[in-house]
Amino acid sequence: MPFGPPGPALGGAQSDPAISELIGKCHDAVLKAAKPYGAARVAFSYAGPPPTTDEAIGPIVVTAIYLRQGGEEVRRASIRCRLDDMGYVIALM
Repeated sequence: MPFGPPGPALGGAQSDPAISELIGKCHDAVLKAAKPYGAARVAFSYAGPPPTTDEAIGPIVVTAIYLRQGGEEVRRASIRCRLDDMGYVIALM
């Protein structure tokens, strides 16, 4: 499966269903943004403290693998993800 939900790399955050759900929403938003550019896979590694409702979630280290003519291109970035009160992703920073 080239695009999957956040996995074990999320560490302790994965054991909290509420945090895992928020991170999953951020993962889906990143995936949606990267897919038009040829992303073959996107992986997350959550390195931040448990988020509160007033904060952006992060830092999240995103690794995206894009298919290019010369092979795979790996890109990494540390991002933060902000959700609104309804739980929709409103910003990837």
